[in-house]
Amino acid sequence: MDRVIGMAMQKTIAELSNKLMAAEDREKRRDNQYAGMQAQIDALLASGGISPCPGDARNQRPPPLQSHSRARRRVDDQQYQLGDEPTSGEEEEGIMCQTHNDLLEL
Repeated sequence: MDRVIGMAMQKTIAELSNKLMAAEDREKRRDNQYAGMQAQIDALLASGGISPCPGDARNQRPPPLQSHSRARRRVDDQQYQLGDEPTSGEEEEGIMCQTHNDLLEL
C-alpha cells in the first residue's frame, strides 16, 4: 500500500513539475515579447514617428501652446471644456496614449 501511495505521489510531482516548467516557459516568452514591444515603442518615440503621450514620464518636451482655449483639453482626466467636441484625431490620440501608458505599467 505504501508503495502505491509513493508511486502516486511521484506521478503527481512529475505532473506538477511539467506544469511548472510550462508556466515558466510561457512567462519567459511573455517577458521577451514585452521587451520587444517596449524596444519598438522606444524606437518609434526616438524616431519621431509618433509623438509622446502627455504625462508620459519620458516626455521631456513641454506641450505646444494652443492659440485659443477651445483647443485646450485637460489631459489628466481626459475631459473637454464645455461646448468642445473632440475631433476624431483627438479621440484616436487619447486612445493611443492610454494604450501606451497601459503597456508601460505592465
